[in-house]
Amino acid sequence: MFIVSIELLTHGEWRFGNSDTNTGSLSGDLVIIPLAFPLHAGPSAITTAIIVFQTYCAIASIISIILVVLITYLVLHLENPLLKILGRRGSLLITRVFAIFTAAIAIQYFIQGLRQLIVTLS
Repeated sequence: MFIVSIELLTHGEWRFGNSDTNTGSLSGDLVIIPLAFPLHAGPSAITTAIIVFQTYCAIASIISIILVVLITYLVLHLENPLLKILGRRGSLLITRVFAIFTAAIAIQYFIQGLRQLIVTLS
């Protein structure tokens, strides 16, 4: 995750794995897709849903999950119009901002793994 986020931060796109960019190959896009699913439905999303369920009620939890799914669907469905509105610079700006968030998440995963290793070894 950290390597991908640094690549996105410095170049604004994923440059590796694209053997043929002239034919419209989606190989570069497919590299990013596996990162999206753990971030959407990974441990933090599940933990947040559990905390909302325990703090409020089942209805609040279900409503928040439905809202997140709808917002995610809208963003993914309206990708082309959003790219037209944002333009190249806006798209690069958003990519780089989220690359910083992804790098922070990757560093946090590394620190938590290192802590767990130290606790296990001692």
